[in-house]
Amino acid sequence: EKKKKPTGPLQLQHFNARKLLDACLAPMQELAGSRSIQFGLEGLPERLMMEADRKKLKDVFDCILLQALEFARPHPENGNPSILVSIRRDKKIRGRLLFNFDVIGRYLDGSDHRRLFAPESKKTDEKNGNASIPPGTRVVSFKEAQQNISWHKGRLKVESERLGNSKGPGGDKPGQWPGRTIFTVEIPARPPRPRKQAGKKPSAGSGKKS
Repeated sequence: EKKKKPTGPLQLQHFNARKLLDACLAPMQELAGSRSIQFGLEGLPERLMMEADRKKLKDVFDCILLQALEFARPHPENGNPSILVSIRRDKKIRGRLLFNFDVIGRYLDGSDHRRLFAPESKKTDEKNGNASIPPGTRVVSFKEAQQNISWHKGRLKVESERLGNSKGPGGDKPGQWPGRTIFTVEIPARPPRPRKQAGKKPSAGSGKKS
């Protein structure tokens, strides 16, 4: 399926990516706590500067976190985190950042993937006044999140795998621990520079002959 490329300017800002994620995580902490879900934030650096459209990225991270909370399950052993959030630089392309959301809980099959990115998957809970969505959170669909990342010359990946035979790490409680899902946002730390229009440079001796 051919995707329509997004058009229009980005409202670029220079900011700390860690602070942006903290702003997204703050309203989610209470909702996560009510479900006994914990965030693991050890993989977040204190300071990592980038240049991007902050508002569009916030919408993307809010979208991912809301979906992650739907998939996550409380860890059955030692109160370990259910969602690990991290930022790192790509080993091959140093100017590219990887935002990872590793969710322990639900395994996504092919139909789940298609449903996630389908146009009709756009959430309407905010209009219905669903209390599970933190106040002030702008709800966007994964289609919109994908478009926001495409604007930045990046991509949004969703990968999933099964964990054992649908059992917890200790082999107990079948069906409670079916798998894990990883949301990854790959995005340049700085936006690509626009290409200069092709044209011949005037030579030093060029000009009209008298």
